[in-house]
Amino acid sequence: MGRLGNEGLVTNAQKRPLKKRKRNVQDGIKSADLDFYLSNSPSYLGTASFKSFKGLKIKLSKFSIVFLCRNHWIVFYCTSTSFEIFDPLGFLSIKKCLPESILSFINLHCTMKNIRASHQVQVQTSKLCGLFSIYYILLRDNGYSFKDIMNTFSRNLRKNDKLVLNFINKL
Repeated sequence: MGRLGNEGLVTNAQKRPLKKRKRNVQDGIKSADLDFYLSNSPSYLGTASFKSFKGLKIKLSKFSIVFLCRNHWIVFYCTSTSFEIFDPLGFLSIKKCLPESILSFINLHCTMKNIRASHQVQVQTSKLCGLFSIYYILLRDNGYSFKDIMNTFSRNLRKNDKLVLNFINKL
């Protein structure tokens, strides 16, 4: 596990220890917060920038990466049989954030796999996308399927925000 940046993968040994921050998570979270909450995730490789995707090939059969698109966190979760894009605002909301490097990365890692993309589950004005990302990765790592996770969400988007906040507050 580590954090992907412009320089590549940073291992845990190279990272500073993270202290739990007393912040209002409703204000959104930063990559260090994602790293903190996902530090025990077996799939989580870290956060990535657009530049990190250029020529990036991951040779693991299972991994998750969270990337930032205009102040909005999105998850790529890959298994041996599926490539999943979890965007709490709905996958089509990021079409402006898909440079060639990310499209090439998706194409490279989804060959012969089922591709799944989420529909909107988060309030448009909410800043909880990072928390939704944590929720998704932790549930996937614990054996929940894409469909199982999507079924935990309601059509009432405000109710979904509360669901995720309650989940994070119990961590």
